[in-house]
Amino acid sequence: PPQRRAPVIQRLPPLRVLVVDDVTLNRRLIEALFGGERHQVYSAHSGETGVRLAQRERPDLIFMDLRMPGLDGVEAARRIRSLPELASCRIIAATASTLGEEGETGVFDGYLRKPITRGAIEGLLERLFGCAAAPEGQREEPAGAPIAEVWSAADSQSWRGHRQALEDALQRAASTLSSADLRSLLAAIRTLPERPAFRPLLATGADLESAAALFDVVRIESCLAGLRDDLDMLDARATAPV
Repeated sequence: PPQRRAPVIQRLPPLRVLVVDDVTLNRRLIEALFGGERHQVYSAHSGETGVRLAQRERPDLIFMDLRMPGLDGVEAARRIRSLPELASCRIIAATASTLGEEGETGVFDGYLRKPITRGAIEGLLERLFGCAAAPEGQREEPAGAPIAEVWSAADSQSWRGHRQALEDALQRAASTLSSADLRSLLAAIRTLPERPAFRPLLATGADLESAAALFDVVRIESCLAGLRDDLDMLDARATAPV
């Protein structure tokens, strides 16, 4: 029988991946695709934060949303391109609009149109990086399949056990922004098991912990909004058929 190919993501060398997008769900979709132990994934909710993270983490690959408030994706990419230590970094632009002048900037290695699919990402990555021969016996996923997070019946059961405590803690923290309520929320997040399905929420919790330590109110509020999106997304996954 013909040899089946492993998904492109599994055939790439280990990568440090940065996702820059002001919409939490868009970040989570790409984080889920690269989730697991093979790749390291970082995310930023703004162009400014994306540039700082790129300087600190030196990613191999960046997914950059073009339209963001404040520093937009084109200018953020230009600043990253100006850093000698990031000369080899590949930057992929993600946009929901038809490319016009943005497509002529010369700072991007490729473009993705939203809504993003697994097939579009893998086709672009295969062109940019090339891939080693696929292990035998592994099946490649359909090219047009949407990105989806891993979810199981055990995840649904665990989520039901933690959901209300997280909701209550998030509401209190968002209402008061007090240090005590933020600590209570972080403690509730830490009770979640380290399972792939919960990694997006745990990652947002880590961002919140960092923001709270710096007393960065704007970033704290952004993280709290991100946690609300995470809870809503996990609710949807918990009620979907497994």
